[in-house]
Amino acid sequence: MPHSEEIESRAVVMSLNKLRLGLMRALVALSFVWPFINANYFFPQAEFEVNFLPVFVAAAIAPEILAADGVALALLTGTLAFAATYGSMDAVLRIAIGAFPCIFLLNLQQYCVRSNKELIPRSLAYRTLQLFVSFSVLQWIDFYVHSVIPGWITDLLTVLVPRYSGHPYDELGLRGVQGWASEPSGAAVISLCFAVVAVRQDPRRRLWVLLWLCILVVVNKSIYGMVLVAVFGFICLARRKYKWHSIIGLGLLTAGFLIYALKSARLEEVVATMVLYGADPAINIDLARVNQMLLPLAAFPGIYKPFTIFGVDMQPMGLLPLLVGYGSVFGLSLYARLVFFKLPLRNLQSSTLALLMLLMISFVVPPDLIPAIVAFTYALTPTTGLPRKDIWHERVANKLHGAYAAP
Repeated sequence: MPHSEEIESRAVVMSLNKLRLGLMRALVALSFVWPFINANYFFPQAEFEVNFLPVFVAAAIAPEILAADGVALALLTGTLAFAATYGSMDAVLRIAIGAFPCIFLLNLQQYCVRSNKELIPRSLAYRTLQLFVSFSVLQWIDFYVHSVIPGWITDLLTVLVPRYSGHPYDELGLRGVQGWASEPSGAAVISLCFAVVAVRQDPRRRLWVLLWLCILVVVNKSIYGMVLVAVFGFICLARRKYKWHSIIGLGLLTAGFLIYALKSARLEEVVATMVLYGADPAINIDLARVNQMLLPLAAFPGIYKPFTIFGVDMQPMGLLPLLVGYGSVFGLSLYARLVFFKLPLRNLQSSTLALLMLLMISFVVPPDLIPAIVAFTYALTPTTGLPRKDIWHERVANKLHGAYAAP
C-alpha cells in the first residue's frame, strides 16, 4: 500500500511539473510574439514598455530553474550591490530587468532541451513572422494606397503598443511601417528574432524565412532592417549545400541590397545629417546611440554616469554596456559567465548565427527585449551535448537528506 501511494504521489508531482512547464512556456511565448506592452496599464503616466513582466511571472512559478545557475546569481548579486553603492536605484533596476530574463531564459532553454521540449512551440516563430510581415504590408497599403485597416484596430494598437502610430512613422513618410512594434527599427529587430528561432527549429525553411524578411525590408525602410537582413541573408546563403547556389544567391542578395540602399530615402536622410552635423554622436541624433554603446564601456572600471542629449538620458544600450557600465568588474564577469562559460559552444549548430545574436544582444537591442533574448538562447544553446545535470541546490538537499538518514 505505501508503495502505491508513493507511485501516486510521484505521478501528481510529475503532472504539476508538466503543468508548470507548460505555463512558463506560454508566458515566454506571449512575450516573444507580443514584445511591446504599454506600461500605462501598470504604472500610470509611464512611458516605457513592460515586455519583461510575463517572464518574471514565469520565473516566480519555477524559482528552482532561475536558481539553477548559482554562479550567475552570485555575480548578479555583486553587480547589483556595486550599482547600489556607487550608482543609483535606476541603475539597479535596469540591471535587474536586463539580467534576470537572460539568466532565467538560458536556464529554461537548457531545461527544455534536456527534456526534449521546445521553449517556443514549434512553427510559432515562423507563423508569427509571416503574420507580422503580412500585417506590415497591409499597413503600407493602408498608408500609401488605400485605407484597408479598420479604425478600431488602429485605435486599439495605439493604446496597447507604446509609440504606435496610425500614419507613416514620421511626417515625411521616410521610415515606413512598424507592424505591431514600437517603431520601424524595433520591427526589424523582432522580425530577425522570429527568423532566427524559425531557422533554428527547422533549417529547411531558411530561404522562405529570408524571403519574408526581404519583403519586410521593402516596406519597413529602417537602416536596421537593411543591415540585419543583409547579414542574415549572407549567413543563410553561405550555408547552402551546393557552392554555386551560394555564389548565385549571394550575388543576387548583394545586388538587391545595393540597389535598395541607393534608392532608400531613409539612407539619404542619414547621409544628409552626416553632412550637416558630422560624425560626432554628441550632436548628430542619428549617431547618438553610438554613445550609448561606447561611453558605458569607457567608464570601466568606474561607474557610468548617464548624460542628456536632445532631452533624453543616454542610458546604456545592450547587455554588455549595461552590465559593465553599471556593474564594473562584477558586471563584466556576469556577462562572461552568460556568454562564454555557461554552454558548450563547440556544439553550436551555426557559429555565425550565434555570433550575430551575440552582437545584437550585447550592443544593438535593449537587454530586456524578450524576442532578442529568446533568439540569443536558441542560437547559443546546442541541441546536443547537454547531459542531464542535477541543480546545485538539489545536490545540497540530497547530501543533507543522506546525512540525516544515516544511522
